Amino acid sequence: MSKNSLGASDLFLGVLAILLISVSFYQTWLGLEQIFGNASFVIVLVLSLLLLFLCWMLRAAKLEGKSTGSLVGIYIFIASFCFIANFNALYTRFMRTDIYELKTIMLMS
Repeated sequence: MSKNSLGASDLFLGVLAILLISVSFYQTWLGLEQIFGNASFVIVLVLSLLLLFLCWMLRAAKLEGKSTGSLVGIYIFIASFCFIANFNALYTRFMRTDIYELKTIMLMS
């Protein structure tokens, strides 16, 4: 088997990356929609495609024996934006009633 051919583990990891990034896409979209409105879809699409592209570039760099440090750094930088948006979406979804109660208490004072 040549170095550049796709094996079973490459296909499995590729499908897993697509599944995980698509779930992250949805959560990131919900989180950024509160900030950017309708433009959030385009922002999240670009971020998700960049993450998939970086996964592919990391694979290619590993196969060629090149250093992957800079690619990992870029991946972590982009993934941090997705993490912040995911956290925003989850936090506001689960804390909605608490935030509402706090807001009503503050207004009553």
